Amino acid sequence: MGYDTIQRVSHVIVHGISIHNCIPSLPGRVASSFGHAGKREGSDGDAISVFASSDIWIDHCSSARCADGLIDVIHASTGVTISNNYFTDHDKVSKYNICVFFSSNICMINYQSHKTLLE
Repeated sequence: MGYDTIQRVSHVIVHGISIHNCIPSLPGRVASSFGHAGKREGSDGDAISVFASSDIWIDHCSSARCADGLIDVIHASTGVTISNNYFTDHDKVSKYNICVFFSSNICMINYQSHKTLLE
């Protein structure tokens, strides 16, 4: 999981944030609402992790120098757009593992990247 984890949600816009120098962290409890705190896996050092989510837009963000990838889009996430971002000082910018075969052998993939600068 990442420093900014988008997990099991839809219709989310991430805009204008800057995430740098991420390091792996241990599992712990995270508040998901005012009355609930659930257990979460540790972070592997990604800046942003999109997990089992749909219709996500990551726009005008910057990331650099993270222990793992800068952006991971994993576990059957669909409809993810990454646009107008600035990623620098890293050798593993992104991982896309969004193809899942259902019983009808339909593979759901819908990923876009637009005007993203990689240095």
